[in-house]
This record gives sequence, structure tokens and C-alpha cells, in this order.
Amino acid sequence: MEIEYFQPHTFRHLAVNLVTKKCKDGFKIKAVSQNLGHENISTTMMTYGSLNNSQLAETIRGIDFEKSENMDLDQFEQFKQFQKFQRMQKSRF
Repeated sequence: MEIEYFQPHTFRHLAVNLVTKKCKDGFKIKAVSQNLGHENISTTMMTYGSLNNSQLAETIRGIDFEKSENMDLDQFEQFKQFQKFQRMQKSRF
């Protein structure tokens, strides 16, 4: 029985993908980045943290854009327009 070959960085991509789903703050993401031997968090995120179109759409749709106390009326209206745009995009997928 042959074992399918995977390039070594395939496992790093998998690890970053799994861990970043669990990391809810910058400290945890930075810890993962350092654990991979990266001095800069952008190396981790730019190399291994890319989202495919489906993941991107799902992530954006999951963001709660409800008005917060720190948001002025103009920002709130911009977010509402963005939500409308996202709903239109969702209907295309």
C-alpha cells in the first residue's frame, strides 16, 4: 500500500488553518506564528492564512455589523449597505 505524497508545507498550511479557527485574539495567533518559527505574524498569515472564496464569504457573512455604541450614524449606514451587498453576493453563491 502506497502512502500519498504531501509536500512538507502542506502540513503547515493545515496546522495554521486549524489553529486560526480556534484563535480568538492576537496573542494566540502570534504564539502560533512564533511556534512556526516566524518572526513576523504577517509571514504566517500571508503564507498560510489565505481563505478560499467560500471561506471568505462565510467569514464576512458571520460578522455582526449591528450598531454599537462606538459607531456614529454614518458608519452604521455604511455597514448596513455592506450587509446589503453581502446578501446580494450570498445569493450568487
